[in-house]
Amino acid sequence: MKRVEFERVTPESVGISSEDVLQLLDEIEAEENCEPHGLMIMRHGKVCVEGWWSPYAKNIPHEMFSMSKAYTAAGVGIAYTQRLLDINEPVISYFPEYENLCSDERTGKILVKHLLTMSSGKALKRTDAADWIPAFFSRKMEREPGSRFEYSSEDTHMCVALVERVTGRRFEDFLGEELFDKIGIDKSNLHWGHLLNGSVIGCGGLSATLEDNIRLLKLYLDDGVWEGERLLAHEYVRLATSSQIIPVRTTAMNSIRTPDPMVSEVRTIEDVESRRKLAPWWENGVEEGYGYQIWINNEGIGGSFEANGGLGQIAIAIPAKDLIISFFQASERNGIDEGKVKNIVSSRVKAMAKDTLLPENPLAYRKLKRRLRCLSLEKPVSVPYSPVMENFSGKRYVVQGKSSLTFRKPMWIHMVLCEPIVYMDGIKWFSFDFTGTGSCRMTFFEMDMVREIEIGTDGMSRMNIYGNDRLPGINRALFDGYWVDTKTFRVNARWIQTCYSIGLDFCFFENHVHIQLASIHGDLTEHPMRVTSYDAVYGD
Repeated sequence: MKRVEFERVTPESVGISSEDVLQLLDEIEAEENCEPHGLMIMRHGKVCVEGWWSPYAKNIPHEMFSMSKAYTAAGVGIAYTQRLLDINEPVISYFPEYENLCSDERTGKILVKHLLTMSSGKALKRTDAADWIPAFFSRKMEREPGSRFEYSSEDTHMCVALVERVTGRRFEDFLGEELFDKIGIDKSNLHWGHLLNGSVIGCGGLSATLEDNIRLLKLYLDDGVWEGERLLAHEYVRLATSSQIIPVRTTAMNSIRTPDPMVSEVRTIEDVESRRKLAPWWENGVEEGYGYQIWINNEGIGGSFEANGGLGQIAIAIPAKDLIISFFQASERNGIDEGKVKNIVSSRVKAMAKDTLLPENPLAYRKLKRRLRCLSLEKPVSVPYSPVMENFSGKRYVVQGKSSLTFRKPMWIHMVLCEPIVYMDGIKWFSFDFTGTGSCRMTFFEMDMVREIEIGTDGMSRMNIYGNDRLPGINRALFDGYWVDTKTFRVNARWIQTCYSIGLDFCFFENHVHIQLASIHGDLTEHPMRVTSYDAVYGD
């Protein structure tokens, strides 16, 4: 991999005030329902702002949810540029063996570009079929292809299947060699989730870094050319980053309710027209809508294109300002709070970017550098001792009834189902060893194996390798704990490659423990521990 490192410069040298960036950080951290994880800003091809809220860090790949779709679309674009497929050809022409499954003639009219614009017309029926492709073709049609946008992760995954078909390669291998290696993304540092048939979850299963997202959008911003090599055809870039379909409804159409929590607002043609007249950010010639798995002029920013994902992940390019912003967060409520901080970040940075260079401000820049180096989430609480903790140390407690008790992040039965696995093979028994200094150990039996984790009690978390079977690489979990009162020990777990954290209270009594949820954050859907508490009894 030939990696070109971006130049790091002062904000002032690219027309952005360090003082304005400091104010932006204040605004981000003041949002009650946002947990910021990382921010990077590039202007004129140079990185001028980068910071991560500890324990999140520069080279730790981060859960991106539907931001993955922009990478999937780039894979289609590369195949198109290499003349392996035609976006104006019917999808079924690449899968002729499934023609007998197309009971509706409209299925034969679904073009590749309809998958890219989420307008296939297929009913949004979820499936956990191991073979996704025939399930797609056999599903009934609801409308003419291309007639209406409807947020569809199924359409996105068919893009993955299409690239694999025309290249004869696994999608991640193709993208790794034809995109990641060429634009300087370390593919060994990425994590892909996989569907039941073994293909990647192209609609939402990629974990990458802030800079990876900067590199992808810079490729689009530079008209598909990287270091003199054209990776994406000019025509594909033009179509991908301009509005191809508008996600609105008219009186003749039903409301567009999206199955993905990414988009919760239902807009009308009248809404768009009123915004066009009243909103000062609207720029002539820029139409709000959806390109090729990319949002156009999203969140009220004129002349921009954007990849975004659940719980507020965002990468936005503003061509008129030669500006790219990448931001990770975990909003409290997907689709509600996430937009607040995205708006703050995108609108404030756009306003900050001046058309002329600014005089250097060494004092403000030193203050900004120090602030960026010291960004951190709230530190763990340190209450390491209870006067009665020795009474509970070393005892094994057996969880009663069917157990879905777990610290783990819920996984998906099948990513596009948008339904979580409810763990019925959770923790069966556990014990705590409180005899250590600065930490304790918890041993438990879960998923047919004995696990042991170290829990920091000295105000510092401890790193543990403890993940999910479906995402074996997403396994870096920080644990800390403290005594809430003399009999209640709280254990907090945070997966630093995700948006997810959870806290469980273990309330000790003479011969049993009551376990209940203390906190949960960064989860797209219902976790079993939201609605259930457990009791565990001392004994074998």
